[in-house]
Amino acid sequence: MAQASCKRKVRTYVLAFLEDSLINSRHMTMEVGGITYTWVPFGSSIRLFATQPFTQVLLIVIDQAQGAVNLMITEEAVGANLLEASIVVAVLLFSGRDFA
Repeated sequence: MAQASCKRKVRTYVLAFLEDSLINSRHMTMEVGGITYTWVPFGSSIRLFATQPFTQVLLIVIDQAQGAVNLMITEEAVGANLLEASIVVAVLLFSGRDFA
C-alpha cells in the first residue's frame, strides 16, 4: 500500500512539474503540502525557493559536476518534506531525457 502511495506522489510531482516547465521555461513551480515552490535555473544549477510575499528563501540547490548530481538541501527543506520531491526533480532534470 505504501508503494502505491509513493507512486501517486511521484506522479503528481512529475505531472505538475512537466506541465509548468512546458509553459514557462524560465522557472518551474511545484506544490507540496499546499505551499508553492519555484525552481529557477542559475548557471549550471537549479535552485528551489520558497516564494513568500516580498521574499524568496533558498531551500535546495541541484547541480552536476564531474559526472555526479549534487543535491544540497537545507534543514528547512527537509522539515517541509521536500527531500522526496527534490530527488524526483534531480532525476528528471539530469537524466538527459527530453520530456517535452
